[in-house]
Amino acid sequence: MKIKRLIVSVLALSMLMGMPVFACEQSEHHHKTTKEIVEEAVENNFSIGEVKGNVYENPFFNVRIEAPEGYNFNSYGLMTIVNNYSTTDKAKEITKRLVEVALSQDYAVPLLNADNGSNSELEILVGYVADNTDDYLNESALIESKLDYIADSFKSRGFSDVKTSLGTTTFLGEEHPCMDITGTIDGTTYNQKYVCIPKDGYVLVIGFGGSEQEDFAPIKNATKLN
Repeated sequence: MKIKRLIVSVLALSMLMGMPVFACEQSEHHHKTTKEIVEEAVENNFSIGEVKGNVYENPFFNVRIEAPEGYNFNSYGLMTIVNNYSTTDKAKEITKRLVEVALSQDYAVPLLNADNGSNSELEILVGYVADNTDDYLNESALIESKLDYIADSFKSRGFSDVKTSLGTTTFLGEEHPCMDITGTIDGTTYNQKYVCIPKDGYVLVIGFGGSEQEDFAPIKNATKLN
């Protein structure tokens, strides 16, 4: 079964529908202009990261994520849509500015998506949720705020017996909060796990899952850059 043919990435769906991902009512950035958001991004050294082969690295969020063997980054992510992204400085800068403007308008941006061509995928997204996120929007709160929405999104794509839960998982060498979601379609159970990294009002979201994945290797094996 080809999962890609059955569902659109749930978090990417949020972007397409113009809805913020992992946003919270306490967010204050709605009062800021696009210019102010972009200026803050520059001041904070915000980065969308880089792809090196099958590895994604982001110094702003201090994370390194490796796509499993046999996975390829595809055109579902903005970073792979831009031609020559990994080698052209101009394309890098244009992409970064596009992301900053999108974030200022409450859009979540799917940076990267990798899949094995059949039943499993890795997705990396970034959003802007609030000022001083680390002070009052911790990882658990960010994840919990979207439990119902993601469950409804799965159901709207034809999944049945959809279940979500909050738990913890090994991420960056430590125990971190995570969201687990399962659903059944055409007799096949799909499992997805999400973790996130909040920093300076931004949040990086990593999701991995499929019909046969059990160890969630990209999440478990993710490391800090320093």
